[in-house]
Order: sequence, then C-alpha cells, then structure tokens
Amino acid sequence: MLVLPFSNLSNSPNLDWIGESVAETVRESLAAENLLVLNRESRREAYRHLAIRPYARLTKASIICLGEVAEADRVVYGTITVSPVSGAGNGSKGPLEINASVLDMRQMRQGPSTNLSGGLAELATLQERFAYRILGLFLDARAMPSEDQFRSRRRPVRLDAMENYVRGLLAADADQKHRYFTQAARLDPDFSQPCFQLGRLRVEKRDYRVAAGWLEG
Repeated sequence: MLVLPFSNLSNSPNLDWIGESVAETVRESLAAENLLVLNRESRREAYRHLAIRPYARLTKASIICLGEVAEADRVVYGTITVSPVSGAGNGSKGPLEINASVLDMRQMRQGPSTNLSGGLAELATLQERFAYRILGLFLDARAMPSEDQFRSRRRPVRLDAMENYVRGLLAADADQKHRYFTQAARLDPDFSQPCFQLGRLRVEKRDYRVAAGWLEG
C-alpha cells in the first residue's frame, strides 16, 4: 500500500506540511495494524524516478504511475483544504477539510473514498479520526479495533509541535532536520517521534551516547 502526500488545495503553499502530516498519520496508523505500507524512502524514490515535484497536484495518470513504480497494490491519495475566515486578517485560517480516495492498482479501478472536516487547531485529533476511517476501508469489521481503542493507543500532539516535526521530515539537510525536531521535542516533551528522529540523526553521526539518550524515551 502506498500513501501519497495529500495535495494542498488552499492558496498558501506554507500549508503544504498539513498534507504531509495527514499522510504520515495515515501511513503510521495502517502500519500499526499490520498492514503492509511502503515507507517514506520508497515513496520518495518513486517521485524521483518520475521526476515529480513534491506537493505537485497529481493527475490520475501521475497517481497510477507512482503506484506502478512503487509496485503498490493500492494507493491512498487525497486533498486538504484550509478555508480562510471571512472578514478576518490574512493570517487567519478557518476549518480544515480532508478528502481521501483509494485506487486499486490490481483491478485498475477507483476504490472507496472518505472525508472529514474540523478545526485546524485540533489537527492531531482530526487526523487520528481520519486515519481510523481510512483503516476501516481496509480491515474486516471483525478485525477493526473500536475507535476508542484505536485512539487510546495515541495521544494528542500540540499543533506547533506537529508542524515542526513534519517540517523536519521534509527538510533537505541534517542541520535543518535537527533544528525542527529539537523544537518539536521542546514544545511537546511527550511527543516521541521527533525524539526518535533526533536519535537517528545522532546515530548517523556516530554520536551514540547522545543518540541513546534520545532513543531511550
């Protein structure tokens, strides 16, 4: 299964990170339920192979090509839209709408779709609810955890910590990644993913003592 970054249909490219955040949450949630999901490196390689720019608005043909290059059986893709607040300043953002579809690569046909909307300030909770809906598209009802069980294994994350973490995933060099991940860990000390990424960065530099400190959490 291949989960693509959700295309940002809003006017602000600065919100591209939200589409990546939703996709990452969906990918992690599917993998946690023992579904076979391609990792970020495999997805990036498919984009590089086809010379597709990150966050380009994908056509159906591009989605099919990405699925073929990644040798995926199914592709999850979608869009996010953040509506401006009427009468508010340029920096004000309104509700977030998330839409997703599934493409069955084996049958080469469109599969089910789902959508959800809510407040951007509650992004962590909103994308967890959305990931649960996506999970329901793939698991038999008898194998599905209840939504309470699903959410009890996760915890809400501060919006600013989530943003810094995702921007760290997207950063081009190690120094930028370190800066974003460190900020995410500082903003939300119980948020484990940036700590794990910081540990990986220190392992790559063979700074094993510091890496162990991050990975112990």
